[in-house]
Amino acid sequence: MSKNKIIIFGAGPSGLSTAYGVKKNSPQDIEMFEKKSSVGGLAGSFIMDKDFIDYGPHRLAIQNLKIKQIAESLLRSNILINKSQHGVQFKNRLYQFPPKIKDLINIKSIIIILKIISSYFLGKLHWFVNRYGNENFNEFIHHQFGKFFLDEIARPMSTKVWGDSNKIDPSFVTQRFSMIKPFEIFKQFIFPSPKLNPSIFYYPKYGGFQAIWDAMKESLENNKVKINLESYPTKIEIENSKIKYIEIQNKNGLVKLNTENSTVVSSIPIFNLIKIMNTNTDNLLNLAKEVRIRSMYLVIMKFNQNQTLPYRTLIFPEKEFIFNRIFEQNLYSRNTIEDNKSVIVADITFDKNSEFYSTDKIKEIVKEQIGKLNYINIDKLESIKVELIEHAYVSPEEQTRKNFQLIEKKLNEIENLELIGRFGVGEYDNSDYAILNGLNLSDYLTSKISKIEYDLIKSGSSQEKILG
Repeated sequence: MSKNKIIIFGAGPSGLSTAYGVKKNSPQDIEMFEKKSSVGGLAGSFIMDKDFIDYGPHRLAIQNLKIKQIAESLLRSNILINKSQHGVQFKNRLYQFPPKIKDLINIKSIIIILKIISSYFLGKLHWFVNRYGNENFNEFIHHQFGKFFLDEIARPMSTKVWGDSNKIDPSFVTQRFSMIKPFEIFKQFIFPSPKLNPSIFYYPKYGGFQAIWDAMKESLENNKVKINLESYPTKIEIENSKIKYIEIQNKNGLVKLNTENSTVVSSIPIFNLIKIMNTNTDNLLNLAKEVRIRSMYLVIMKFNQNQTLPYRTLIFPEKEFIFNRIFEQNLYSRNTIEDNKSVIVADITFDKNSEFYSTDKIKEIVKEQIGKLNYINIDKLESIKVELIEHAYVSPEEQTRKNFQLIEKKLNEIENLELIGRFGVGEYDNSDYAILNGLNLSDYLTSKISKIEYDLIKSGSSQEKILG
């Protein structure tokens, strides 16, 4: 790749990590443009009543050496080493994950285990009879885990998080669930596996998860990277398969930049990128309109007590709960929440632009459902607020992924454009892999690896998602 200037749209984990990696490899000029007033994107934090609230239960899994080194370099003394604490609410009972054997020695749990085991073997028989049929999400889970697990856990959970399970791309299913094997789960009882649920992770002591991105921003600026906040592209002029100019809206007005000798890296939503291109993009816009985006409500509940949940993060797969997950912010770092208080956050995911409950109705439903959990004292609830994340996930349904591939194939014809990020390429990445993807792109941009090597790395990394 050229040693000329690199322009990056978006200062989320992908964009920041691309810039960070480039500066580690070379002295290239970099300029970044971020629409928000802070960096970090969906992996950042916001302040509510002087408390730091993350946009989800983020963490840095330290079994990857690159992630570990970056976290230690940026956070230094502002770092905590936390042990994983997960729970799963199922059949009116809370199970720790991985489960403890003593918690399973009761009639109800034994019956569930017997149903899972018998269903598992029937699922293998079903696969043998139907092994030449189409393998969609439901069929894959049926064959891999059995119909009981499909009907009671996987299908309702996937519907809440990703949408209609019948439409989910089969390749996404194998990527997301390939590491989870029934016998591996049983082995968790005795030998917990970090692949299924990383047992130790890093988290900032102060400032919420936002602290990692603020530290990366400071490091970049110290290395002469110009980061423009509250600035975003409004026009991209393309000639002869190359971006010649971009128009940027900032606090002072419009600025036009010559990019003929620059590489443009875009991590902004692909549909927003297409809209501002001057070429004929009608076909791409039609494809983008069919991309299904999932929005999310964060229901933030503050309690007048030091701790509310028995474990840091709880999963709610059953359809009777409107939320799919609850995490407790102060269990990530006590310093994020006011002393002697606790904050739990419930995730509710739905299709963007679809009709959904009003915020008042959401508060009512969540408070009622939370109040029924025997390990939560609802009388200690002080306040309940709702925060909307308009762009939370790209739904991994088959049509959406095909459209992303078609759009990306066409945009790859632009010589000095690179795409990255959850909404830039439609990958379902957590913050760890967003960092790694940014570092991989930086290696290519600085000629450390070839285009073929970069493409192979991208293809391989999608098969190695860390779960949990």
